[in-house]
Amino acid sequence: MRVSGFPRRLNWRVTLVQFLANAVVIGVLILVLPGFVLHAKHQVLAVLWLAAVFGILTALVRPALEFLFLPYVLQSLGLVVILIDAVLLALLALSRTLEIRGFGALVLGAVVAGVLGFVLDSVLGLTPPVVEDRSARTGRGEASVPIAQVSERLRLMQLYGLLSQYVVDIAFDWALLRPFRRRMQEWLWRPSVPIVPLPPQVKVRLLLEDLGPTYVKLGQIVSSQGRAVPRQWEEELEKLQSDVRPFAYDDVRAIVTRSLGAPPETLYESFNPAPLAAASLAQVHEATTHDGRRVAVKIQRPNIHEQLRSDIRILTRGATLLERRIQWAEDADLTGVVREFGSTLLRELDYTIEAYNARRLDRVLSKVDDVHVPAVEPELSSGHVLTLEFIDGVKATDTDDIDAAGLDRRELARNLVRGAVQMVMIDGFFHADPHPGNVVVELDTGRLTFLDTGMVGELDMRKRISLARFLIAFRDRDAAAVGATLRSLSLPFRQPDVAAFQRQFEQRIGPLIDPPPGHPPDLQKLVSEALDVLRDTGYRLDSQLTLAVKAVAQAEAITSALTPEAEASDFAELGGAALEELVPKALNAGLGVTAARRHAISTAVEVAQHLPSVPEAASAWLGRLEKGEIPVSVRLAGLDEHMRRLEPIPRLIAVAIVLMGIVIGSAVAATIGAGSGDFHTTVSDIALVVYLVATAIAAVLVAALLWRLVRPEGRRRRRRVA
Repeated sequence: MRVSGFPRRLNWRVTLVQFLANAVVIGVLILVLPGFVLHAKHQVLAVLWLAAVFGILTALVRPALEFLFLPYVLQSLGLVVILIDAVLLALLALSRTLEIRGFGALVLGAVVAGVLGFVLDSVLGLTPPVVEDRSARTGRGEASVPIAQVSERLRLMQLYGLLSQYVVDIAFDWALLRPFRRRMQEWLWRPSVPIVPLPPQVKVRLLLEDLGPTYVKLGQIVSSQGRAVPRQWEEELEKLQSDVRPFAYDDVRAIVTRSLGAPPETLYESFNPAPLAAASLAQVHEATTHDGRRVAVKIQRPNIHEQLRSDIRILTRGATLLERRIQWAEDADLTGVVREFGSTLLRELDYTIEAYNARRLDRVLSKVDDVHVPAVEPELSSGHVLTLEFIDGVKATDTDDIDAAGLDRRELARNLVRGAVQMVMIDGFFHADPHPGNVVVELDTGRLTFLDTGMVGELDMRKRISLARFLIAFRDRDAAAVGATLRSLSLPFRQPDVAAFQRQFEQRIGPLIDPPPGHPPDLQKLVSEALDVLRDTGYRLDSQLTLAVKAVAQAEAITSALTPEAEASDFAELGGAALEELVPKALNAGLGVTAARRHAISTAVEVAQHLPSVPEAASAWLGRLEKGEIPVSVRLAGLDEHMRRLEPIPRLIAVAIVLMGIVIGSAVAATIGAGSGDFHTTVSDIALVVYLVATAIAAVLVAALLWRLVRPEGRRRRRRVA
């Protein structure tokens, strides 16, 4: 029947309607399925009695079964849900009123009960309504933190319950059904706000908020990819970047006191208890230092470590299962992506790392005019609290406010691109999450500021040069050069198909890199499509390069929002101009020489560590020579395939020998029947049966052995890949 993550407070209306729905389901099982037999004189009363018992079992036993078996839903392809319903029906059949004849009838009944119960619960409004008002939803996201602290299985049950609620609300929001379902939900749940129709994108955003910070962060990443989803979805998910539910000031005060040793009113001249903004992992409060400077105090959400670790473990297990069943997931290294996402999130929770990143990025961007990173107040910062210079500005995509301030959007776009080029392609240390919420414009000065330096990336000199070549090739609309550069930056994760890569790249990327006149190339769409081509043909960028490419693509999305389409401003043109401007400055400043010197020293040290001492090596070689021991190295490359072919054969031969012995022994034993007596006849019959069975098995093994020897190579390879 209904699967809910946790039982809610007793509601007599919900209990009554659920009881009637259970009665309908049990009545259908008895009337339709031949294996369900009712033993009662008053059948209607018996069905109502069974419905009441089933409701009690659902309330008391189902949560325990979900706690035990829900982690195996994906492995079993959903069969666990049928198993839970089957157990409940089997317990119901322990009464003398209902008899279930046979295991097949039990399984079929579980399937019918599950499907019919799900439909009835959905149509009758037995799942709580989805509303946008925060006051009616307070506590759902916060409840996930203590739940994750108690048990990862409880957290999984909560995720399952929330997903069920929202999936039902989206799937059954039909025009004809909506009025009846809405009236039922209003009567059953008595929400404090009216139930109004919500578009799917709003429901998905509310779902991510209720699931908790990990999933809010995933939504932020999707929304920052620009044109990765339809525009109305992108606008809705963008609310996750700065419109997340805040946590209470009592928690704020406790975290500051525990982290910095004193309450906010002591550490700061003034501290606004109302948050300035709330994000997925933290919220920001405005404050004033004792010397009169405005600062922004970033405070980590309470007890968030446990929930993030629990969610990442759940996502990792899910990704591992998908890799086993779906080729696309394996090609995309979905488990590696989730682990990288999780490790990045956990690093973001250490604000000492973010403070270091801010100081380092400030040094990098100090070489670019009008691009800035907020200064850190180290005395008022810790691992959970970060005090930064206050930046008064708007999102870089808020073009109306920028125009009202009289700022030149083309100049802002140029500065943004110059900052991205300086970080990614010259210094190699870059902000890895420059979505619109993390790039603000100070309206009084026109300065661009990068916020939230928790996620950064780093590239060596070779990768920086290759990315610069990629940008220049993109500017020149040279599809072949773009493809060659991306392929040189990639590593094969299986046998690559170079010809297929070149063919697909030309067919899929050519139209994007050389669009019709008046339509500038879309770098973000090109990057997404290019990564798909790489994956489809056996290549993969490493995680740092992927971060760098996506960071550049995010910068391009902001640039496109800043510059009007009528001007046909081209991000690649701005990037090429920035390279021509900044590279000579970097070379004059000795950056290339410094990087080359560091690389040479690092290489020399690594080589020296692996070089053996000449006297020791000579002494060891002479000692072996005196003993007559001359080491010989034999390379066996290419033999692994043949060894894999031959590996099962000895086992098959051993089994065949044993079976041959059984065949011979049983054939001899069969001759006992020539004697007299019942005993001899019985032994002869048994021996004959054993002889026939052993002969059949031996024939199958011989056929399998021959098939392994002659099976075509291509088929073996395809099976291993699958």
